[in-house]
Amino acid sequence: MLALLATATGGERSRTWLHTILWGSRDETQALASLRREISSLRKTLIGAGAGSLLFTNTRVIALALDEIDVDVVDLETGRRASGPIPRGEFLEGIDLRDSEDFEDWLREERIRVRDLIAKHAARGMVVEDGPAVDTARRNPDNKTAGDRPVIRLPPKPSVAIFPFLEVSPDCGGWLGMGLADEVGAILAGFPQLFIIASISVRALLDQGLAKPDIAAHLGVRYALDGAVTQIGARLRVSISLIDGQTREQLWSEVFTGAVADIFE
Repeated sequence: MLALLATATGGERSRTWLHTILWGSRDETQALASLRREISSLRKTLIGAGAGSLLFTNTRVIALALDEIDVDVVDLETGRRASGPIPRGEFLEGIDLRDSEDFEDWLREERIRVRDLIAKHAARGMVVEDGPAVDTARRNPDNKTAGDRPVIRLPPKPSVAIFPFLEVSPDCGGWLGMGLADEVGAILAGFPQLFIIASISVRALLDQGLAKPDIAAHLGVRYALDGAVTQIGARLRVSISLIDGQTREQLWSEVFTGAVADIFE
């Protein structure tokens, strides 16, 4: 389960995708019950290790806070592990679910992808270390060199951090801004051309009092997607801006208006 989440864009998978991959041979009721049981077990394990904040769930998605951990495969893919040792070994070595063809197909494709990533980096003369992929560890939060200078390695594809939308009016109810940001993040995560940091990861840094451009730098992403939402009765107004996290320049903005009932359209 951790590997399925850790290799997802932004660390987020839909519940439907997860129960189909892991329990596709069962009927939907049984598959959903199995997923709920496993998520509950995983949450208890993480809480017992003092890492309960890593897992986020709602009725639609399950997410892992990738900004809080190191995932060797993700680091290879995004270029963050640009130097130093890289893993050697089979992806999820020893893990097989023989009664789940969908999982076996996914695992087979991932193993080929990881082998290609390791081979590409090994060809550059990097040291290959023993140990299976995926390996996760707490990331150095300072991300500094010996000279104590920040090092930000941007992913090779456009990277975006989704910020919770500011609620301008009290009618929004305290949830609408976060809900809209989560929905936009989930939609963008469906595009493999993008590297998306979900709004749940951003919220944790906002709670620490970091400024938005500093959060983008901390997460190692190029762009910040920010917005505001205003609700007056049955009407809704949503403004969205795309900001360059390095230059702080506003690159694009748009305003959308409509009825609250059509919010997910």
